[in-house]
Amino acid sequence: MSAAAIIFFVLAVPAARATPRALQFDDRPAPFAPAAARSEAQQDRVAALAHFATGRTYQQRGNFALALRHYARADRLDPAATAPRSALVAFAIQRKRFALAGRYAAKGIDPREVGDEALELLAGYWVKQGDAAKAIDCYEQSLLVARESDPALVPEVADIHVRLELGRLYSLEEKYSKAAEQFARVRDVLDHPDRFGIGEEAAKSLMSAFRPGVLYEMFGEAFLLSGRLDEAEAAFRKSHALAPDEAVLGFNLARVALRRSRVQEALAKLQPYLDRGLSIEGVAPYELLADVLKKLGKESELPARLQKLHAADRANAALSYFLAAWYLKAGKLDLAEPLYNDLLERSPTMAAYQALAEIYRNGRQFDKLLALLGKVTVATGTLETLGAEAKPLSSDAGVFRGLVEAGRKKARSALVKTDYAAFLALGILAQERKQYDTANEFFELALKADAAKAAEILLSWGMGSMMDDRTAEAIKVFQRGIDLKALPNGNPVFQYYLAGALAAGDKLDAALAAARSAVKDKPDSARFAGRVPWILFRARHYEEARAAYEDLLEKFGPQASSTETDYALREARLALSSVCVSLDRLDEAQERLEEVLDEYPDDVEADNDLGFLWADGNEHLQRALKMIVAAVAAEPDNRAYRDSLGWVYYRLGRFPEAVAELEKALDEKRPDATILDHLGDAYQKLGNVEKASAAWRRAKEAYEKDKEPEKAKKVSEKRERTK
Repeated sequence: MSAAAIIFFVLAVPAARATPRALQFDDRPAPFAPAAARSEAQQDRVAALAHFATGRTYQQRGNFALALRHYARADRLDPAATAPRSALVAFAIQRKRFALAGRYAAKGIDPREVGDEALELLAGYWVKQGDAAKAIDCYEQSLLVARESDPALVPEVADIHVRLELGRLYSLEEKYSKAAEQFARVRDVLDHPDRFGIGEEAAKSLMSAFRPGVLYEMFGEAFLLSGRLDEAEAAFRKSHALAPDEAVLGFNLARVALRRSRVQEALAKLQPYLDRGLSIEGVAPYELLADVLKKLGKESELPARLQKLHAADRANAALSYFLAAWYLKAGKLDLAEPLYNDLLERSPTMAAYQALAEIYRNGRQFDKLLALLGKVTVATGTLETLGAEAKPLSSDAGVFRGLVEAGRKKARSALVKTDYAAFLALGILAQERKQYDTANEFFELALKADAAKAAEILLSWGMGSMMDDRTAEAIKVFQRGIDLKALPNGNPVFQYYLAGALAAGDKLDAALAAARSAVKDKPDSARFAGRVPWILFRARHYEEARAAYEDLLEKFGPQASSTETDYALREARLALSSVCVSLDRLDEAQERLEEVLDEYPDDVEADNDLGFLWADGNEHLQRALKMIVAAVAAEPDNRAYRDSLGWVYYRLGRFPEAVAELEKALDEKRPDATILDHLGDAYQKLGNVEKASAAWRRAKEAYEKDKEPEKAKKVSEKRERTK
């Protein structure tokens, strides 16, 4: 009888006599005892598999929040595996959470798992965000997936759309050879639709998305810049056939001729465009003219030709910009200035503002420079748009002094009531130079010049004061905005910032009242709601802060649909983690940091904070080390991150490295109690009792100053034990 038959017989046939207990096998199985305990990495991989399986289950149930949580944690536990990350990206795209999908896709995915359609949607998101490189990567992966799914697939209209967009993006990235490859494929399909299985109507539909001729001109541009000159000429001629314009065709053929070293031919073909005074191609035709004349050895003719063209068509902004730039480069500032001023009236660009700032600064024309800064402030809200010209405005003492004198001169004139912007610009510049009395002088003048602009002026003034840690002044300025009713009812921005300034000044009851007033006026803002628990936390009302943060997350978490709300929720979770640490609810603190990393997998602040909590609890040390190292690499001057790195080294028994990092973390001017405490522990492990005792003594003093008596007592006890 076989073993299986014996087992069946024993189980199925009643016993001949009664037995006091159930039948058992003779050889009872022993508990499994592995030869060696799992390493931390092996445990992480097992946990990752469990999270991945759980994520799949929640995805099938349509529960995005829980699927995200488990996929994200599987990814962190086993980053070498792409399956959880790919599943997360695909599901996030399905739910139109493109920003989240993009953050995880950047870490590396399996495009087959995500699918070509989802990748195209993600690429479209990156196009809207202005990130051509990421869009290109998504489109390339989508083409790869489509090709692998059916190698014999004849391109369809959707595929051509992808190639067309890829060509455009490659051109933006100045990768013209790659752009030409994609455009050549699209051109072939459009020119021979039947050959590729696409009807003429579909081809016409594709072209109808562009103005006549534009598509082929785009092809020609890529062909030209990649050296495919015959194809470039053919594309430009096809563009002309679809949208006839002899002058534009001549310009494009002139470019081709120059690439072929037919310089005289290039000049002849370019001339009709110049004669017609067109501006459709921007400054490129005038740049081409300069190149042609240089190759002909007639570079000296350029200014006269430009001046003649400009005299015939002063309304041509492209020509005016090119001529003004030529004057500026040649040092003919008296000729460049009126051109740029005229352009500011007709067709303003930052190039004109920057050029005039350079002219006026170098010429010490401070009245004109001040007026220009006022225009820039009104137009853009910041002087940073002046680029390299912004720095000397505040860093050069002579320039700043000249501007201040010009401002005071303006204040004495009748124009004071008509121009607030110049005074506002001077107030901002004075704050940057830490000339606070001067800053206040000009902010007051700005208010006097135009009281209707009080909100803009007071917010600039108050925010600048806050950034310079001048909280008393910021409080006065923000309160002034409230008293003046500078903003309409229902817009509590001044209350919000006042709450922050009051809290920074340790006026916590008043801060809380201002914050609650702001929330009352704007109850639908997660950012405003976050101010209340933040102040409660600063006031060490931990239980109230915890409850307020929990309410915020419950109210706004399900509707996280905007960048501002997402960021406010991130801030809330980070702060709530700190609140929970203060309440000794360490599991909750860690969970909130995990939630931040679920949404923002490369968030270095959450990496550091969670890594530190693990190190402090002596758990997950290898993972903690990896996370903290990443945080330090991202912000090497962050002392808190250096402290975390020193502490995880301490936990790993790498005491010399711990001391080195903790010494880097310590700021001797403003010593931190926790860092001193850790440093004392590390010194002790190296046998340096004297240094350990000194560090603990300083830590005790710092804890007492921070009003943390329990921590001060523990440090004191450690110090006593070493005596």
